[in-house]
Amino acid sequence: MISTLSYRYRIPLALCLISLLTTAVLLAVFAVSAYRSLHEHLTNLAQDVGSALAPSLAHPLQHDDLWRAYDILATTESPLSPLLIVLDSNDRVFASNRPRALPVLRSLTELEPAFTALASWIETPENNIRAHTDSALERVFVATPIVQNDEAIGRLLVGYPLRWLHERFEALAWRALWAALAVTLSIMLLGWFWARRIVQPLTAITDAMERLNEDELDSKNLPDGNDEVGRLGRTFRKLAADLKLKRQLEQQMITSERMAAVGRLTAGIAHEINNPLGGMFNALDTYRRHGQRYELTGKTLDLIERGLGQIRTIVSALLLDVKREDHALSRQDLTDVQTLLGADQRYQAVAVDWRFELDTVLPLPATRVRQILINLLLNALQAALPQGQVSCSVTLHDGVLQLRVDNTGKAIDAVTMQHLFEPFASQNGTGLGLWVTYQLVQQLNGTIQAVNLHNGARFTVTLPLPQQQARAA
Repeated sequence: MISTLSYRYRIPLALCLISLLTTAVLLAVFAVSAYRSLHEHLTNLAQDVGSALAPSLAHPLQHDDLWRAYDILATTESPLSPLLIVLDSNDRVFASNRPRALPVLRSLTELEPAFTALASWIETPENNIRAHTDSALERVFVATPIVQNDEAIGRLLVGYPLRWLHERFEALAWRALWAALAVTLSIMLLGWFWARRIVQPLTAITDAMERLNEDELDSKNLPDGNDEVGRLGRTFRKLAADLKLKRQLEQQMITSERMAAVGRLTAGIAHEINNPLGGMFNALDTYRRHGQRYELTGKTLDLIERGLGQIRTIVSALLLDVKREDHALSRQDLTDVQTLLGADQRYQAVAVDWRFELDTVLPLPATRVRQILINLLLNALQAALPQGQVSCSVTLHDGVLQLRVDNTGKAIDAVTMQHLFEPFASQNGTGLGLWVTYQLVQQLNGTIQAVNLHNGARFTVTLPLPQQQARAA
């Protein structure tokens, strides 16, 4: 289970475990050292008491002055109430500060069974000061020889209770434990944040690798330094940039291939359309010369002629290297667009709001502008079906003509938006309408922009007027 955890958790947990183990080892070492130190302190205290009393007990012991010995032991002031036993040369009790428990002239082996271990300890004759921990009596004993004229005539046993040692050790142990826990907790918290800070660059690289296929990869959080992680971050940043460039080149190649295919296709279509167009224009010209002239017929012929002229101009736009003369844009051209689309029965259920703020002739090719507007409106009408709304406005401000078309309906998804003006990018229709519109806008040095609204979409085209004519307008 641990192997499946992220390093952002494994490293902090490992540091916490190391801190706990280190604290446990240090506490164990401290406990042993503290116990030994307290035991040594208790032993030294017993040695000091024994060394102080032994010389004064030599005379009473040599002359069997029992009451003097009792008086010396009774008046001895020492902390922790030690057990004091004076033994003669035969290791029999001569005097003690517990006379009822330790009768005179009795061997230790003749006393309670608890004194058996103490009796065995003092059987080995030795004049040096010795220490003994008696678990039965729960005391630390020190045997101090009583010397008279350089001859040992007895010994003094000083026994301090182990209870004092245990109480002091327990108090020290608790204080050490609380201090160790506080220090360990601080180290664990610092180690946790420090480890998370160490792992953070690796986490950033991992997250970036998971998002490597995204178009916009945020590389600001990637590490950058001279250490191994910093070099890894720089290498990954370079790799991401190379992959992004590779995707862009691939997209450009796809677009170029599409453009080449569209160019070949449209060139063939344009030449095929131009042939019947010439015959239609000749027929119109012949009818005007030799046919009957009625006012309604004249208006209809004018509309047909402008429509055929627009077809010819659009065909010329498909042949991007062909330049063709065109008349200037007027309000009548915009009205023709309204008339043509208003007569289309497919879009009768869509409410269209027209707003043309154009009262003068503009030095822009009318046919191309009309085709731009028609393409945008056809897309908007199709997206607004059924029973939607479309808004079309044409305004002139500061020498820039703005065409804006809004429609209700579904928003444009991100993938479609990215390839919106490429040929065959749309799944509806031929996929050439917006591409042709984009080409026409580019020819007129304009811009086209598509944005999503809260309940639909908006296309905005801006076409700058030629400088001198713009001032006149």
